[in-house]
Amino acid sequence: MPPPGYGPPPPQAQPPRPTRVARADRGDRIDHFAAGPHYGPVLKPMLVHRMRVDVHVNPLLLPVGDSDRVHLNWNMLFSTSHCQRSGDPEHRSWSNGRQEPATFPRLTSLKLLCRALPWIIEIKASSPAVGVTCADIIDQLGDYLKTNAPKDDYQKSSSDQQHQLKLNYHHNRSRSDGVPGGRLGEGLRRLDWFGAMSMWGGMDRNDAYVKDRCGVVLPCMFEMFCVPRPPQSEEDREETRRARRRSRSSRRGSSAVNSEESS
Repeated sequence: MPPPGYGPPPPQAQPPRPTRVARADRGDRIDHFAAGPHYGPVLKPMLVHRMRVDVHVNPLLLPVGDSDRVHLNWNMLFSTSHCQRSGDPEHRSWSNGRQEPATFPRLTSLKLLCRALPWIIEIKASSPAVGVTCADIIDQLGDYLKTNAPKDDYQKSSSDQQHQLKLNYHHNRSRSDGVPGGRLGEGLRRLDWFGAMSMWGGMDRNDAYVKDRCGVVLPCMFEMFCVPRPPQSEEDREETRRARRRSRSSRRGSSAVNSEESS
């Protein structure tokens, strides 16, 4: 028996196991546009400017050009429920990719400029931990376009622009194909500025255009493109007719209720 204080040494504590991380040398590919709070912080625009970070747009939101890349189809005169992902069935509203980040790195907010519109549109992240998503872009843009346009912006327009806006206004509320019709109601809305160029055409960096319009290159500001809307298919025309019938039925129901309450 060994004397006190002698004997085999106690077992040493094992070092903690290293956390597994994705490594490029193992062939792992990190998807910068994966949905969820992953792969880096969410940056504020001023930090992007100070660090001179190169911001990339999610391919789903980029202008299509001549490629057949997956993209979004949306007539911006209509609600965002009409937005579709290319390749999906005609009856399906856009779902796949909604929660993907709109940019890499992720941003707390960004701004859009469009040649057809006189305003700067700010998009804010609905979830600070995730940053601005593709859904944030489309949903907030749709809400913004439905709002009434300031009277000053109409009055500051040239006479030719005012004439075109009047034409747009009446056409968008007509029974013509590809427009919402009377559902838009009275009052000039921001979407009335589009005219026939009402299809979402994507977004991308364009520092030259930002500088030309704002005087300086501002961080996290992108050009939003709009393109001419194509001729409606028979299915689209039938859906427009159904929507108008629902709208008329709803208005008649509201009128009947109001009449009963007043009697």
